[in-house]
Amino acid sequence: MIDKLTVNHTTHSVCLSLGLNRSSYQYQLTTGRNLSQSKDLEDTLIRDAIERIILRPGIRYGYRPMTKQLQRENFLINGQFVNHKRVLRIMRDNSLLCEIKKSFMSTTDSDHNFRKY
Repeated sequence: MIDKLTVNHTTHSVCLSLGLNRSSYQYQLTTGRNLSQSKDLEDTLIRDAIERIILRPGIRYGYRPMTKQLQRENFLINGQFVNHKRVLRIMRDNSLLCEIKKSFMSTTDSDHNFRKY
């Protein structure tokens, strides 16, 4: 939007009228797009690593054990381990969370010869 307005006006006046700092606009031009593209690439790498672990037979991890497994395998992004909140977001967005098995215990036995009330 600012790009279209800067055709007729200066960048400073457009940013001033929108209540933005000109330095923030310049920063967004230089690194903002690259930053979002690199985050998308990192998320794709993390998703691929998670899918590799999930495809192993007998593995049913939630996001916390998955994070620990990634740390055990020394999976690093920019020299750091992946945060559990990021693993949860990626697993949720890609439907990789395992279903929770809830045990069901039937407490009523109606299959008897006694009178039913």
